[in-house]
Amino acid sequence: NERILVEKNLLDEKLKQQISTFSKEGKTVLSVLDEKDVLGLITIKDQIKKTSKDAIKELKKEGIEVVMLTGDNKETASKIASEVGVDKVIAEVFPQDKEKVIEGLKKDKKHLVAMVGDGVNDALALTKADLGIAIGAGSDVAKDSSDIILLRSDLMDVLNVIMLSRRILKTIKGNLFWAFFYNCIGIILASGLLYAPFSIKLNPMIGSLAMSLSSVFVVCNALTINFFKVKSQNEVVNNTKPQLSKVTLEVEGMMCEHCVGHVEEACKKVDNVVSAKASLKKKNVEIEYEENIDLEKVKTAIEEAGYKAK
Repeated sequence: NERILVEKNLLDEKLKQQISTFSKEGKTVLSVLDEKDVLGLITIKDQIKKTSKDAIKELKKEGIEVVMLTGDNKETASKIASEVGVDKVIAEVFPQDKEKVIEGLKKDKKHLVAMVGDGVNDALALTKADLGIAIGAGSDVAKDSSDIILLRSDLMDVLNVIMLSRRILKTIKGNLFWAFFYNCIGIILASGLLYAPFSIKLNPMIGSLAMSLSSVFVVCNALTINFFKVKSQNEVVNNTKPQLSKVTLEVEGMMCEHCVGHVEEACKKVDNVVSAKASLKKKNVEIEYEENIDLEKVKTAIEEAGYKAK
């Protein structure tokens, strides 16, 4: 990584600019070295799941502050965070630093801190957090260090866990209220305290029936948890289908269907482009996108593929 390049005094201005450019695109940059020179760069980019942005949006609606805690460099982390809607980013942290960040967040006694992770590097932070949540497809160390393990590798399940927990806690409080309410009324009536002033007393048979009904009510109230609906990935995607816009660019240089495919693939690599349909006959490409796109980036991508766009 970049730290090694600095240590070996191999990070010149040109290489630094290349790494910065890739990082701003949300890519993690790895360098291939021999003992004296940089042989090349490899870039890796995480594929963001369709539900991640919606999950973070829903978490925010519930009043939960979402923080990205990552070992990636700041530029890469900031790019990914902007794509999914995370406002606060803490980047370039080692495993032990993640633990310290969690400790710092826990100093605010008004709030609880949950950590969601899937790797060996997250184990210390998962243990230190008030609530550790491990992704199902994560490492065994992460699972062993967490309090909850999600069966699916989907951030929407973090929201499901929180909502289900709140639903269960609400049910417990409701059951305790009704249990104490029944018992308080029954004990007062059975003790005869109301008999002298109001001639009210409790028949033992009615008392037994009331206690039985109390148990039935508590059990039935607990069973209402079965009505809790887990938000599935398909449901979220269908409910949050984005409004798409279209733009058409003229393309010069397409000679065959292979050229059409190259142009379409080039367009799809640009952020927010959902689909691209090139026409050999019309010499253009029709692009569908969500939110907004940088047309200059689209033109550059097409030109890098060997064609000219306007």
